[in-house]
Amino acid sequence: MIDRFDESAILIGGRRNERLVGSLRILCREPEEEWEHDRFWSWRDEFPPRRSTVDVSRLCLEWDERRIQSVVCLLRAVGYVMLELRRRFILACCTDELVGMYSTFLGARFTGDVILHEDLGAKPHRMFFVDLDQILGGRGPSLLGWLAACSPVTACAVRDYEKRVWDAIPNRALQLLVARSAARLSAPTIALLDASRRVRSVLRRRSRRRQIQGAPRSARAESRGVPALRD
Repeated sequence: MIDRFDESAILIGGRRNERLVGSLRILCREPEEEWEHDRFWSWRDEFPPRRSTVDVSRLCLEWDERRIQSVVCLLRAVGYVMLELRRRFILACCTDELVGMYSTFLGARFTGDVILHEDLGAKPHRMFFVDLDQILGGRGPSLLGWLAACSPVTACAVRDYEKRVWDAIPNRALQLLVARSAARLSAPTIALLDASRRVRSVLRRRSRRRQIQGAPRSARAESRGVPALRD
């Protein structure tokens, strides 16, 4: 999926045991320059300012790495890069299957626009924004999503960039203590979410098997791709 934007992009890769298993791309461009999504939609006045936004796209993972831990690591890397770039908003798009994930982990705000991105296949993609300042303070993502993906970035923001992320805690030292404590819960939260996902997957498969076993013989044959013999 290489295109002309790669040359000026920030490319993030995820590795497991020295093997590249996932990647995504960040475009940090000037407002007057062309962005990847400009080909498919128009920027409206109610959207965040382009000067404060990065264009994130092309998140992909190896099939056997499609787990919460891998996704969280890539999303977390975007947060660290945005802190360094001093930009607040993310512009991105996703298919319907991933709407829940981005809402849970990033508190994504969908614009209602649906595009057909010719480089990403035939499925429609929904445009959304993410507000980094909001998610650092846990305002937007679910609690578990924030603990898993955003709490380490929050600790980094408070420690290295002296950001104040909670209005209710005016003392910076106390903010850092809370952020570091929350960040220690990130790994256990990811493990919990991954375990929950595996359990749901097993339950769906068992439910599917019960449905097949309870169906007439002809329906069971057709569900396995075998033509049913009919009188």
